[in-house]
Amino acid sequence: MMNRRFWCVAASLLFATQSFTQEERTIGREDFAIWAYYEFDYRLKKNTWLHYKNQYRLNENVSRFDYSFFDVGLNQNIAPWLRVTGAYVFNIKNHWRDGVLYRHQLYANAKVHHRFGNFRIRSRNQIQTGVEDIFGPGENTRGAFFYRQKLSLRWYFAKNWRVTGSGEAYFRLGARPTWESQVYRQRYILGLQHKLSPKERLEVYYLYQSQIRQRRPDFIYVLGMGYTRSIR
Repeated sequence: MMNRRFWCVAASLLFATQSFTQEERTIGREDFAIWAYYEFDYRLKKNTWLHYKNQYRLNENVSRFDYSFFDVGLNQNIAPWLRVTGAYVFNIKNHWRDGVLYRHQLYANAKVHHRFGNFRIRSRNQIQTGVEDIFGPGENTRGAFFYRQKLSLRWYFAKNWRVTGSGEAYFRLGARPTWESQVYRQRYILGLQHKLSPKERLEVYYLYQSQIRQRRPDFIYVLGMGYTRSIR
């Protein structure tokens, strides 16, 4: 069982490593942002729970919240090393040209993890789609599907403290615009988490993102913070 889990994670690592090397080299726009979230978990059974997450994003070039989302989903531990999730997300975007836009998203993912010593590696594979306000030019206006591959590593270096690092690649499934590269979006995160109590956790992190938009990439540099609590 352990060997099977290890090779699942290793295969995902190899795939994602190849994906992350395809960075778009065209000079594009840059932006700094602050992201903040809070998340609550409610356990229904031992291996089944609901989650609710709300995040706000503020960019340097606007005087109001640029983006926010509300995420509600169901989680199930299939095995000690495998978790599946299905969720609905409501997004609100303050687009620089078209004003406020709304998006409804659905996603499903599977997470495989392996613990060795003070480290844990995890692979998340996610499929998502959505419908955006018909007056907006959003990426999901026509119900496009995306595949997201995320790899993360946690280091438990002290009691109640851990360092986290991750890399994620987005792929548009099906036909894509000619100006898009194979990798639609890339994200890299380095963070620090502190366990306040058995049911509470705080997190601060730095995020770098590159994305192809309007025939040139956007580069975003983010300082983020978050609070997570288990209600039951």
